[in-house]
Amino acid sequence: MDLSSARASIAVLCGRELVCSEAWWQQERDEGRLFEAVRKVLATSGLPVRRLDAVVAGRGPGSYTGVRMALTAAHFLAAPHEVPAYFVGSAEALALEACEETGEQRVTVMGDARRGTVWLGRFQRGDDGLISLVDDWMLLPLEQLHQAVAAEPLVISPDWPRLQERLGSLLPDGDITRVRHRYPSAEWVGRTALLRMSRGAESDQREPLYLHPPVVVRPGSHQ
Repeated sequence: MDLSSARASIAVLCGRELVCSEAWWQQERDEGRLFEAVRKVLATSGLPVRRLDAVVAGRGPGSYTGVRMALTAAHFLAAPHEVPAYFVGSAEALALEACEETGEQRVTVMGDARRGTVWLGRFQRGDDGLISLVDDWMLLPLEQLHQAVAAEPLVISPDWPRLQERLGSLLPDGDITRVRHRYPSAEWVGRTALLRMSRGAESDQREPLYLHPPVVVRPGSHQ
């Protein structure tokens, strides 16, 4: 499952075959929609949770609320049946999908981090097929985005319409035409996990990939 963007989705895979999937536009306080989708795909696939090899969730970056909901749901869905829960980056899944689709081996994924900033990760596909970050995650002011993506062959963003509006003339036309608008999907979150598990890679931590430092307000500081 992936709830890191405006377009949420859940899917059941059997090996590399997509068995069934559900997608919907997320609304605030929409937990019921997720569990309705879980029930639907399990009924369609004919698979009870106990027969699943793993329950997988994307951990962002993206909507903090959505990511936390997905991670928690995956854990509590899997744990009672002693099914492993496995977590991967939603941006990593986007990068893998883009590599498979275009043949590129290097992909940049970026998104709206709010507060006038953009999160950005550069991914490289290795000889083993796995996707990995080239550098650390970056959190950039909008004004620095052009410099960061100017030399990148392929840029993907789940937030591109919103970012493009905020960027205005900060990005030249050449950069704008290279950005592809794409949402993370549960199907590719699952395919990413399947590839990683086949290579013996461990799950990521069950924590949202959140790039802003926490804001701590001391008692009485608002006075």
